[in-house]
Amino acid sequence: MITELRTYTIKRGMMQSWLGHWREAMDRNIALGIRVEWAGFDPESMGTFIFLRSFRNEEERRRLEEAFYEGEWWRGVSDEVMSHVVNWESQVFDTAAARGPDGELTDTMQPDTVDRLFPPV
Repeated sequence: MITELRTYTIKRGMMQSWLGHWREAMDRNIALGIRVEWAGFDPESMGTFIFLRSFRNEEERRRLEEAFYEGEWWRGVSDEVMSHVVNWESQVFDTAAARGPDGELTDTMQPDTVDRLFPPV
């Protein structure tokens, strides 16, 4: 299992609009089978937005990202959404633990755990 940390710098005064777009994008990520783990923003600067999302492995990450970015919705809104962004970064980590379906912290290094965390879509 891997988790991607995405950090976005959002243009001044555009965070609320960005959050609206992100909420829709989050729903579309989840519909594809991507685990959206956490998201938040810096309330003081209103300029930094971070979110975490997880995948079974790197191959799945590439496949699901392609499905998202080649999808009709993203192609229709990408210019508008990205007009909010100054820059962004992505880092991918091997995941040692994640919340399970019942909220318990689960050791993702165990063979059967990943299947429990990623039910069929």
